[in-house]
Amino acid sequence: MLGDGSRFAELFSEDVEVTSPHLSLSSLGALQRELGVPEDSLTDIEIVVVVLDTIADKLIAEWRLEAMFTRPVLLDDRVLIEPTGGVARLTGASIAEFSGRRIRALRNYFDDSELLADVPGPVHRRFSASG
Repeated sequence: MLGDGSRFAELFSEDVEVTSPHLSLSSLGALQRELGVPEDSLTDIEIVVVVLDTIADKLIAEWRLEAMFTRPVLLDDRVLIEPTGGVARLTGASIAEFSGRRIRALRNYFDDSELLADVPGPVHRRFSASG
């Protein structure tokens, strides 16, 4: 789904609220701008749903992501992480609240420092004059 924003209107309500450790959005348009562009630092991405449960209008999923770290990542325009070509792993949980058949709220919980656990190479920091 990431990288293909063409179906977002089918999947999400116009006033969808999305939160995760580095992201907070409150509209379908903002979601399409932010997540409708493919992430290209990870390739060969595999997401496995470990646990899936429903409570009323909520879908709760625990998941595991594995991918190859093949291109550099620039975080907050200040930290450059060089690719290792190795496997990147991340575990987390997501909660989707529905309004009818569309997601009206999506909350994601994960610690993305897990992605850096196996990164042996240098991390380059860029600092601006303001800090």
